[in-house]
Amino acid sequence: SQVIDLEGRIEIKDDDGITITTEVLHLDLLTGKTFGNKKVTISMDQGSNLIASAFTIVEKDGKGFFEGPINMKIVKNNSMNDNIDISSDRLEIDKISNMLIFIGNVNIKEKKSVINAKKMVVWFEEDKKNKIGSVFRNDIKRIEFFGNVKMENNKRGESLVGDNAVYNPKEEKLYINNNVELKKNEN
Repeated sequence: SQVIDLEGRIEIKDDDGITITTEVLHLDLLTGKTFGNKKVTISMDQGSNLIASAFTIVEKDGKGFFEGPINMKIVKNNSMNDNIDISSDRLEIDKISNMLIFIGNVNIKEKKSVINAKKMVVWFEEDKKNKIGSVFRNDIKRIEFFGNVKMENNKRGESLVGDNAVYNPKEEKLYINNNVELKKNEN
């Protein structure tokens, strides 16, 4: 294979406002794979970012794999006070299918609410661009949660538990399914 190895502070910017920063980067010219085993930060122009400890991006297949711990901050409405924080063990990006898959110890925090699950799949509206970074800019179609889903609202003292769940962003509603249990103030 023909691999180009880069070391030092590496910063890659694309025309979509996405910046990838890392210290070690390997480019395989034959497979089109970009990978590294050092911390990688992906920053988006609106202030959102993703941090992982290792990554592989296969641009021609529209796929990206990030090994954890994964920490992602999504800045909503260009306000640092209106964030969504997501953490997981692994993140897979599939641009062809327009989805992000967070795997293992998934934790989402937004204001006073927390959701935990074993896996979360975020489906985006279709995009005409075929770039990994453009998936972050598309509107969310739905979010699915799998495995021991637990949603806590600390403001209201409520927690909801179930086997899986679906979030519909147009309705702004979360539907929890199978073995559902609701607790209010520990009752």
